[in-house]
Amino acid sequence: MRLIITLLSLIVILSYSCKPKGQPEEVLDIELYSSYTGSQLKDIPFVMVNNISYDSLIQSVLIDIGFPNSDIQIRATNQFGAFAIISKNCRRRVFAYNQKFFDSVVNLTNSIRSVKSICFHEIAHHFYRHPLKSIWESKIHELEADRYSGFQMRLMGASIEETKAALEIFGNETATTTHPDKYTRINEIKAGYYDAGERYYKDKIEVVNDSLVIRQMLFNEQGRFEKISNDLKFYELAMSIPNIQIEPNNFNLPDIYKKLPLYGFLNKTILISENNEVIDIESNTSVGKYIIPFDDANYGLLQFETSSYRVENDEIYSITPSGSKILLGSKIN
Repeated sequence: MRLIITLLSLIVILSYSCKPKGQPEEVLDIELYSSYTGSQLKDIPFVMVNNISYDSLIQSVLIDIGFPNSDIQIRATNQFGAFAIISKNCRRRVFAYNQKFFDSVVNLTNSIRSVKSICFHEIAHHFYRHPLKSIWESKIHELEADRYSGFQMRLMGASIEETKAALEIFGNETATTTHPDKYTRINEIKAGYYDAGERYYKDKIEVVNDSLVIRQMLFNEQGRFEKISNDLKFYELAMSIPNIQIEPNNFNLPDIYKKLPLYGFLNKTILISENNEVIDIESNTSVGKYIIPFDDANYGLLQFETSSYRVENDEIYSITPSGSKILLGSKIN
């Protein structure tokens, strides 16, 4: 009798375990990631499931840019947003997205191309290997990914409205510790879009945002500089625009900042200390080093945890693989 009961129990267990289940699930050990909207992945249950429709869309985007056999794995997640994940331990790269998030993007923008703009953004994080770099530079990383998204969207024939629609709805109104505000990000998407149009389609445009520096129009109708505030943030912004001459003495800078080299670096302000430490003045912490790469070099390098930037003629540049310079900031004092 006991044997019969045991056998019946085993049959029940086997029949239950063999029932067809839903989509396959996987629990991923999250280490390093970038997020489109700044949503957090850590400290939450993270179960990923496959979704055929958006999986195919993301794969088509990889094919469009010439990476049909990329090792970037595509998964869906129950966490609202889109994410580029890199796991150092098991050496995996994952593009994770939330189906409801993508559905919302399509419904609110009326275009599937808006989802593609997000795909280009997250793929850029993988290509730049942003999750492996210093989080102190995350705002730069977001702008680099936005610029890439805009560039690729122009190449695929999207309109500028389709290109920036997702950010206009889902971007943050104000900057966070990791993401610039959506207006700064939209400027950078437009910069990439116009850059691609000018390079490959000979587009004629009135204004091209040709760098990662904020290019706000701060002029009145007569073309004269319009002073709208008297603080360091505004001065940093103004210094990012070519052909503008402003005297630092017009601004209320602390004495220590007048004695040491001070740079506007995107939405940050840094100084180089007497022992060549790079100091973030907002947090008053050392975030990198300033070095001269070799004897008699006519430029210096800002070295952070996993990246470096060139300092030449009082300006900070990122050097692309092709050797071109992208202006990131300028000396203030």
